[in-house]
Amino acid sequence: PTSPSIAIGDKSPVVQAALRAPHIQGTRHWMRFPTYQVEQTTNGYEVIISDARYSRRPGGLGTIRVVLDHQLNVQ
Repeated sequence: PTSPSIAIGDKSPVVQAALRAPHIQGTRHWMRFPTYQVEQTTNGYEVIISDARYSRRPGGLGTIRVVLDHQLNVQ
């Protein structure tokens, strides 16, 4: 059986704001195949950025979380 596909790449304003977060810059430059999951929350958005090479492995390697408010400011 094959695994479900992973969406790669996202140019939405929410993802672009998350990619500017200072705390992810080191990880961001290390990732070769970034993937993005955006969830709308009561206070804004939560963006999970993962490297596709590791996204199906438990333990969170290559995964980082960015929380944004409705104005796309990092929280």
